[in-house]
Amino acid sequence: MILFDCALPKATAQIDRTREWVCGNHTVEGRSGQIKLKVNASMGVAEYRAPETMKNLLSRADAAMYQNKSSTRASECTAKA
Repeated sequence: MILFDCALPKATAQIDRTREWVCGNHTVEGRSGQIKLKVNASMGVAEYRAPETMKNLLSRADAAMYQNKSSTRASECTAKA
């Protein structure tokens, strides 16, 4: 979980930058040498709506993440607002 102290458009832009950094082909050192990995990530973004509870906010972010996961299923890394 990442909490941003900004409006939804700016948070979404920051999530997009994070996604670009995380996703892609990576090589890591394993016990028996280098291991090539393709990393994907599904991310959901939700903006606080007063007087919303933290539980409800996290629930909406979680739902957005699962919606993103099902719509991009192992093909792309994208953030979904």
